[in-house]
Amino acid sequence: MRDFTDSIKFSVVRDNLEKNNGRICCEICGKELKSINECHFDHIEAYAKGGKSIKTNCQILCSDCNLKKNDKELADFLLDEKAKKFLEGNIIDEDGLNIKKENDSLNNINIELEEMTKEKFDIMVSSFIADKGNITKVDFNRVYNNLPPIK
Repeated sequence: MRDFTDSIKFSVVRDNLEKNNGRICCEICGKELKSINECHFDHIEAYAKGGKSIKTNCQILCSDCNLKKNDKELADFLLDEKAKKFLEGNIIDEDGLNIKKENDSLNNINIELEEMTKEKFDIMVSSFIADKGNITKVDFNRVYNNLPPIK
């Protein structure tokens, strides 16, 4: 059976309510869901990959997260989402779910890309050089850039 039974859905909704102080929230992004029509009962281990329609394999997602997740394993989906957010310039906390936009990409200069002018760019570059020293080459070394090693 591909779909979850009503008793499994009821139990998952009840657990979600308890976990989120009386609110129903997406297990991935935390968005509050206001009605059953907004809830997608998702197989944590994809049904297409052998996941069973049992309570321990069921989670509530919003439609956006469920459609993005597709039939990926949850861990793979979260890594993909975390990587996308990181590449967009966001700061990601340890669990990867609470993603905050970095206010301050270079030395506390908060400039939106659409507002970029030559003067603002020159200030950013000058500030970067003052902090890092004269730039003679670009260093993509993972340690230099405080990035974790690739495993």
